Amino acid sequence: SYGLFQKLRYRDLGPVPFFQRILDPTAVAARRLGPVLGPVGGLVLRAWLATTHPVTAPRSQRIMVQQVASFGAEYDALWERARSSYAMCVRRDAAYLTWKYLACPTQSYEIHEARRGQELRGFAVSRHQDYRGLRLGWILDVFADAGDRETKDALLFTVLDAFREAGVARVQAFSMNRALANDLRRHGFLPGRSPMQFCVRSRVASGAVFEELGRWHVVFGDSDM
Repeated sequence: SYGLFQKLRYRDLGPVPFFQRILDPTAVAARRLGPVLGPVGGLVLRAWLATTHPVTAPRSQRIMVQQVASFGAEYDALWERARSSYAMCVRRDAAYLTWKYLACPTQSYEIHEARRGQELRGFAVSRHQDYRGLRLGWILDVFADAGDRETKDALLFTVLDAFREAGVARVQAFSMNRALANDLRRHGFLPGRSPMQFCVRSRVASGAVFEELGRWHVVFGDSDM
């Protein structure tokens, strides 16, 4: 479809940045090196990751995160509060989120929401699956006010803990948003080569919004190929 978009004169904005974090170095090493050398490779990989990509994000004591099964009216209010912190973002109100994640006929998702007191501050969407002998975790979305690092940190800690309990070996995520990309790095994620090319068609050929691509919120949940 990429060639088709070019012929239709869609604007190529480049690949959406890709990030991954290894939760089980032994499993990842065994897939590449085999069961005999895997444990040794896992020890080396674990030590390298701890040295070069440590987790620097603090755990918040003020944000409470829990798994939920639906999107209520509060998600409309969250969207209205947070939308202006992004230069571009697909609408994330309750109706859209319900259609996208709860009514999806081909995938099952886990939804976590973050609250400070009684106020909804953000949410995360994730899933995991077996792929060629390895358990992969996908972070589909982490949404809050772009500047609310505390909420995003709390959501990422919780999702990663849930992945560990599910036996996930490697976690993958996409983020065009610079702030969320920095959050992922502080949680030990490494940037990698992205397979997701992003093209847009707009009535406006140029303008301020195209000069602020780091403030666009485009994640795997906007595609979920």
